[in-house]
Amino acid sequence: MEAIMMHQQAAAARADFTQEPLEVVRLHIGQFDSFARLIPQAEGTQALLEALFLSTVARSTTSVDLGTAPFGVIDVSPLPNRLDVHLAGPEAFRPVLDLLPARARDKTIHGIAGLLARPVRTAVHVAFDHKQASGELRLWTEGADLAELLAEHAVVTKARGHRVLWSTSSPLPKPKLVHGRRAVLRVSRQKPSPVTPPVRTSQFLASTLLRRPGIWTRLEGHLDLRISSSEVEHGVDWLLDRIVTPRTAVHDERIPRLLGDAIAGPDLIWDRASHACGPEECRMRFVPRESGHGWNGVLTVRTVRAISEHRPARRPRPFTVLAETLVRNKISPLHPGRKSMLPPSDGHGRNPGLVVQLESVGCSLSKTSSWKIALHVAAGWALQGWRVLVVHDVMEASRQPAAYPAPTWPVRTRPMAPTGDAPWQRLRLTNGPGELHLHVGSHSWETLEKLIPQARADFDWIILADSISDNYRGFLGPTMLDGITDRFVVAVEDPGYTTTIAVASAGGLHATDSGRHVDLTPAESATVWRERNLRTLANDIPVAGLILVPAGGHPQPSLEFRDAADTRLADFGTPVLTRLTSELISEERTVLDNVGRLAREDLLATSAHLAHALAMQTVGRSALR
Repeated sequence: MEAIMMHQQAAAARADFTQEPLEVVRLHIGQFDSFARLIPQAEGTQALLEALFLSTVARSTTSVDLGTAPFGVIDVSPLPNRLDVHLAGPEAFRPVLDLLPARARDKTIHGIAGLLARPVRTAVHVAFDHKQASGELRLWTEGADLAELLAEHAVVTKARGHRVLWSTSSPLPKPKLVHGRRAVLRVSRQKPSPVTPPVRTSQFLASTLLRRPGIWTRLEGHLDLRISSSEVEHGVDWLLDRIVTPRTAVHDERIPRLLGDAIAGPDLIWDRASHACGPEECRMRFVPRESGHGWNGVLTVRTVRAISEHRPARRPRPFTVLAETLVRNKISPLHPGRKSMLPPSDGHGRNPGLVVQLESVGCSLSKTSSWKIALHVAAGWALQGWRVLVVHDVMEASRQPAAYPAPTWPVRTRPMAPTGDAPWQRLRLTNGPGELHLHVGSHSWETLEKLIPQARADFDWIILADSISDNYRGFLGPTMLDGITDRFVVAVEDPGYTTTIAVASAGGLHATDSGRHVDLTPAESATVWRERNLRTLANDIPVAGLILVPAGGHPQPSLEFRDAADTRLADFGTPVLTRLTSELISEERTVLDNVGRLAREDLLATSAHLAHALAMQTVGRSALR
């Protein structure tokens, strides 16, 4: 039942943004292993195709009324290398005709060279004609035959004396051999390659907007949406002119939350410093969290009121990713208020969020990395009804390689996304009052000191997992964020307790290393284990406990031996809080994803035991004064 509800919730969240029929979305979601990203990002040249579509819509001067459909699109069905677009009518298809290539008598090519358009029944499929190209736009509409419109456009193009280049592939001619050598082909005979239009610099930003038309139609007072683009020093920026009814407020707090969502939204960060809002107009600026090629653009959303209500506005509708519901035609939180599920500690029946610093020792970068352990534990807590925030540090460096020679445009790098000031974002959807959020960025000590007090007021648990920028921590061992964290927990890949130790045989000059094996007591075994696994951990850190992830391929002692050794470890000040034996630990999937029932129940039981141990007042020593 839990898995069915998760599938339904994920399908509803995606349908809110794409406007796909729910039964179609359920088929797609059923094939997902993870529900972290419900709308796939365009791959290869697919993003360029979608950016070209959006740019031609922006340049279109048609005055035909397409209703409230953003960009003339009713709904989309996104795949990594394909986008099915349901257009609002035949007039929404006419701007696409301007993209199709045709050769004039003077050999000039109009449109985008290398672009193909072929009719398929009443639809038209658009793609690049090139070996390295991938992707396809499938355009269709109800009540009209787009294939006929394409044929009429071909007739008109030929009547002007132009040659149609979009109908058939034009392979390279075979090279002629001259005296055993390949002749140099004339440039005019070479097959045109896909062009490099300016929109390529921000093609992924354009693609994310086209793949989510439902963002705008579900907002209060929506009447129309117009798009335009402009070339700037850092690339191509996009402007969305949003028109609402005269009685609707121009400022809408849901817009930055929707554009900042990373589950179904485009993951854009609101630049609050540039926010300009008045009684008649509101401007919001958004910078992509992603950087590098294809993200060199900024989105501005400008909201204005219509002069008159020439069209009845749609009522606001809830978004699943925002945990909203519709009550008496008004949007309300699905789970209003925060009810702490931890025992109260301040005498007023309310407990502030508990901060857990989770560190891993050694050079473990696999299943015992603090980020991966935090992800699984936090997902388990969220499913059990707690509000959880994971704070994770990521180096902010552009992935765009330097070009040589330096390009003449763009001449500047795109403004950096203000990740430090960005709010936390939902990491997974949950069924019930629990929530799982993430704050990711480049965190300094000062940033965490500002962030954590705010998080305590909103969350039951805050997990710091590789949460601070420090290049030397990997060499010097983990350090406690004193004054910030309440519990210091260490994750260790556990080889298990050894029951014997090899001792070199006596014999003076004839001593050998093979020697004999001496049995160890549980206390001695715990001492050996601690020396091998925690030697980089400073002795002055008050450790709340250990999370052990059993490593495979090692013989394990009896339960009695293990429990006695655990007791000895606790005497050293490093008690074992729990052992994570779930098969999910080595995967990116969590209990909030598409996993089996037994795996979910196993990790839920472990995370519940861990929460109980950490919430006890006697565990560890609070760093708060």
